[in-house]
Amino acid sequence: MTKVVNIGIAGAGRIGQRHAKNLLTQIPNAHLVAVADVEKKRAQELAERCGKIRWYEDYEKMLEQKDIEAVLISASTNVHREIIIGAAKKGKHIFCEKPITLTLEETNEALAVVEKARVLMQVGFMRRFDPALASAKKEIDKGSIGKPLVFKAVSRDPEGPPFEYARASGGLFVDSSIHDIDLARWFMGSEVEKVYAEGRVLIYPEYKEFGDVDVALITFTFKNGSLGNIENSRRSGYGYDTRVEIVGSEGTLQVGYLRNRRFLLVNKSGVSHDVVPSWVERFAGAFVHELQHFVDCVMDNKTPLVTGIDGKKALEIALAATTSCQKGISITL
Repeated sequence: MTKVVNIGIAGAGRIGQRHAKNLLTQIPNAHLVAVADVEKKRAQELAERCGKIRWYEDYEKMLEQKDIEAVLISASTNVHREIIIGAAKKGKHIFCEKPITLTLEETNEALAVVEKARVLMQVGFMRRFDPALASAKKEIDKGSIGKPLVFKAVSRDPEGPPFEYARASGGLFVDSSIHDIDLARWFMGSEVEKVYAEGRVLIYPEYKEFGDVDVALITFTFKNGSLGNIENSRRSGYGYDTRVEIVGSEGTLQVGYLRNRRFLLVNKSGVSHDVVPSWVERFAGAFVHELQHFVDCVMDNKTPLVTGIDGKKALEIALAATTSCQKGISITL
């Protein structure tokens, strides 16, 4: 019989529910055995939908379940540190949604325990597992566009997240830009040396209450001399829009699309088509591929493509962008 990895999910919200569905229907060598959430009803309902698996209100109690080999953390970021540390001390491998924590101090503390426990840890930067973006990375590594010179990215959400989520998310740079930041490090093959960011509240006035922004631009200088630029918006008004371009010395790579379905309407009013509605549709395959990669790494005892160190590096840059935006200065890392 093929070995399977027994997994428990900490956090039964929207992303936890998506991961649960993928584990049950798309990952043959994974077995979802438990779910925990501080909201009792949410934990119960997800457990019922998953075949009446065990459920808990307390993350720590789930970690006591001896048959769990790996924990998927999709709970609120403010409890990531304690769940990571608890899972590592129990010898359980860890998949953690981004960001690892909201501070570098907590991240360093959590990663130190992970390293001491010698368990695997993967961070949920699912865009690396998107087929188009993964193909672009292979072309760069082959030298198809020569030396990468400039990284450019756009990420615009169709609508802003719920107000309470935005308040506790760590801000636009830590919550949203961090995906593009991870891609920038990955594609350019270099660490960021300097960050400058500008941000404004142009769409949701209530964001001013907790010092966040809803439209932002980030400019990078990489240690190898290359440059980067990211544009983020909490609301596009037309759909989900995420694109990447890597400009090289011998060519360029462009990844991204707006059309969700293969149709184009042409009439007297002009030419039109639909738009990708959300990240759920755009990265549906990437979410499956990242979990399959994690489970395979656990089975084969291999280092994941996206490690805790990658999560820490991306957070460091996102926090630097936040500081830069708040103080109006460039930050050297």
